Amino acid sequence: MMEPVVILHGSSQYKQACKLRDEILRRPLGLSLYDEDLQTESTFYHYGIFDEDTIIACVVAVPDTGALVHIRQMAVLKGSRSKGVGTRLLEYTEESLLKKGFSNFFLNARREAVPFYQKLGYRPIGDEFLEVSIPHRKMEKNG
Repeated sequence: MMEPVVILHGSSQYKQACKLRDEILRRPLGLSLYDEDLQTESTFYHYGIFDEDTIIACVVAVPDTGALVHIRQMAVLKGSRSKGVGTRLLEYTEESLLKKGFSNFFLNARREAVPFYQKLGYRPIGDEFLEVSIPHRKMEKNG
């Protein structure tokens, strides 16, 4: 399996990650990632998995307060799903964040992704809510 990597903000890999996030997470909802101020992402941590030079999965980690970090915008190319790519990427992301001093992770999972995150040790918190017009659950995990 391809190994996860750290993606530098503004790099060509970052531009590929933005394109993947837009295609998978925003466009199907009639939204555009590019309507957001992506310059704010320069303080976030970005991770991805590439097949040769093509991105197949990415995720963003946003420092919150203290040891808390928000995992956001996980996207895996359709043809790469159910092959362990998302699991490998999230495990690598968590390991990297633990080394940076973060030990509490939270995310807002789309309804259909809740079982995926539960398998990786995340617990649903509170009731379902709407975010970007679709049902989500807040989930958390302690590292």
